[in-house]
Amino acid sequence: MTLAVVGAGGAGGAGLVETPLSYTWVMANTSPLEDWRGVDVGQIQQQLRLSVSERVAVMVDAANRMISMQECAQQARKLTDS
Repeated sequence: MTLAVVGAGGAGGAGLVETPLSYTWVMANTSPLEDWRGVDVGQIQQQLRLSVSERVAVMVDAANRMISMQECAQQARKLTDS
């Protein structure tokens, strides 16, 4: 399903642009705390206030947590497979 939006037409264009309705709904229902891609703007601003070494430490901690979760998931799969 598409939604026709009247806008400035390009060179010789009719000024009618078709926008996917799902995209229109997403754009109308985004949080002001997120940008158009769904990225948490506050989190980015917080990261930018950190020094480089602090930012690296945060990223290393996040990576270690992700690795730990993956290892736990692998162990759980092994237990359910046997």
